[in-house]
Amino acid sequence: MKINSLYLVSLVLLLLSCGKENDETLPQPEPEVTSCKITETKVSDNGFVTTYFYDSEGLLKKVEAVLPNTSNNANYYELEYDADGRLIKNNWSIPSLNFYYQLLYTYNSAGQVTKLTLSHKNTEGNYVPSTYHVYEYTGPDEMKQRRLYRIDKDQDVLLETEDYFYENGLMVKVEFQGQRPDLNKVYELEYDDKKNHAYQSRVFNMQGYGYPFRHNITKTTALDYKGRIISNESTESTYTYTPEGYPATRTSTRGINTFSVAYTYNCK
Repeated sequence: MKINSLYLVSLVLLLLSCGKENDETLPQPEPEVTSCKITETKVSDNGFVTTYFYDSEGLLKKVEAVLPNTSNNANYYELEYDADGRLIKNNWSIPSLNFYYQLLYTYNSAGQVTKLTLSHKNTEGNYVPSTYHVYEYTGPDEMKQRRLYRIDKDQDVLLETEDYFYENGLMVKVEFQGQRPDLNKVYELEYDDKKNHAYQSRVFNMQGYGYPFRHNITKTTALDYKGRIISNESTESTYTYTPEGYPATRTSTRGINTFSVAYTYNCK
């Protein structure tokens, strides 16, 4: 997701006062894009190394998710913001697969995302909208519902709906409804009591599980429409933490698969 921004990066700007009169007449340089904050390393057979690039104001401007020693299936994200620092456009590409997408964000007066439109680039080089999400909220930190639609020339088609349930400010359950009853699922969420680096992020998490990301999810239990556990969608995670209380490492098990993620929070 959304950016502190996304992961609470502290960028220190040194403002030099000497030569102030002359500086006012000189053109101001564009903010330098800095490789800062998280390098997220997924340690698995096909693990990606994800790097986040921030500008001098702490806004996430670019994300690169690449496989070691190859550009195959590498994902690139370039982000744009409005004057209020809200994410409005995300250009997402996978060049090796010739996939090019664009996500456009719409906000309400409270600064919450209300619509997220996904477009794909056609052979003429134009972005064509294909699907969109609509979001509803019950308060500043509680999401009520997300609906996914496919854009159709006659009438847009509702593909899926998710309803969210909270306890003590934490999202504890998600009810998923598909186009058929046998596709319906329930996700139950559990958390630690530590800090999540995505809290108060300015980049919106498309899935939204765990919103507003105050703590870290330690367990997700997925149940099918009959209440049976779906093992390949259920995850358990253990963390180690930095002295500041943020995740340093995460080890997750989903079904028979286990993978680890390591986080670094330094800027350079």
